[in-house]
Amino acid sequence: RDRAIGVFFSSFSGVAMAECDLVRNLLLGHIGDEERRIRAYQTLWLPIERAHGDGEAAPLEGFLRARRTFQRTGHVRLEAMALCQIGTMDQQLGRLLLAHQRYGQVLEMARKVGARDVEVAAGGNLAGLLLELGQTTEAERQFESNIALCRELGMPHIEGRALGNLATLYQARGD
Repeated sequence: RDRAIGVFFSSFSGVAMAECDLVRNLLLGHIGDEERRIRAYQTLWLPIERAHGDGEAAPLEGFLRARRTFQRTGHVRLEAMALCQIGTMDQQLGRLLLAHQRYGQVLEMARKVGARDVEVAAGGNLAGLLLELGQTTEAERQFESNIALCRELGMPHIEGRALGNLATLYQARGD
């Protein structure tokens, strides 16, 4: 058992836990109901990650719990903020497609309730992720959209960060 678990938590090519993430996502992806999927993650998968993982299980569990609480109490803005943090953790752990999906959900939620500051945060995260994925055209559009939103909302500090990221994109493309 320990030897089998060790295989999933090994590191190849510098990508820690890639095999583990694949197995977890395949297993949990077959559970259609989100509440059941979260319960399975907590009761079956988190104990394995705590025992053999990379130390990210506890913070992720906290953000998931916060999201469920905000979801249950109808605080869409706060739920979107928690989901944005979950997406950031996914991105940091190399779960890029999952992070992409989460940022898209956050944008929808933020727009639905008019949480423009959350929209700016998720939009910036999504733009950076698209750049990381090498999708420069989409990243450029997202950065430009975020810059326009920052100008509209009077957020020069975040606008400046987005402009710097856009310049990095142009430099990477050789523009």
